[in-house]
Amino acid sequence: MDAAGRISSVEEANQKEWKVMNDKFDELAKGLAQSLTRRGALKKFGTGLAGIALAWLGLMPRALGNPNFPCNCTQASFGCVPNPSDPKYFPKCYAFCANACTDKHSHCC
Repeated sequence: MDAAGRISSVEEANQKEWKVMNDKFDELAKGLAQSLTRRGALKKFGTGLAGIALAWLGLMPRALGNPNFPCNCTQASFGCVPNPSDPKYFPKCYAFCANACTDKHSHCC
């Protein structure tokens, strides 16, 4: 077999691979397009955009409401202590206070 024959077989293999990849991409695109209406897509996009805007403006903790955690930026763990009756209290308190203590617009600390 000569060099031209090897090149053409390599080119054919590459073309087949691209065709398979294009077919898979087309199937994925069709599946995504059928599962969501335009109205649903716009609602999700709008919700995501609003969330990004709130996060960018630093309003997310205020938008979720002030949970009244005892934030003290000078203490270890920001003054949060574990609550045996609510195992999720300490992680929530720590996350909220860590964000509040590093946010220059926060009036917490």
